Amino acid sequence: ELLSDPVSLNHVIERIHPLIGDKLLAVWEFPEMLLKLPGQYQDFTRESKAVDYIDLVQIATVFCHQRNSLTLSQELSALPAFNRLRLDADSEKLQQELEDARGMFI
Repeated sequence: ELLSDPVSLNHVIERIHPLIGDKLLAVWEFPEMLLKLPGQYQDFTRESKAVDYIDLVQIATVFCHQRNSLTLSQELSALPAFNRLRLDADSEKLQQELEDARGMFI
């Protein structure tokens, strides 16, 4: 029944993929610094004492889902993760580097 309803299926996947990701990384004995990444990367209000991989994944997630460069700097600037890295969201150089990195995967 769930397979025949793509909207519901996507909703279920969105809700459980962080839990499954956390469990898989633990079972596969990934390093401690990566273990909580799946479960925390979507918490864009998350605060941490130091920059970590979750911060980088959050920034990449926002960047990959944002196509309008006019609002990108606002969205990045609002992220605690971005602020921890002390980058300038309005920097043309940074925006170009992000675009170049995206181009490697598209």
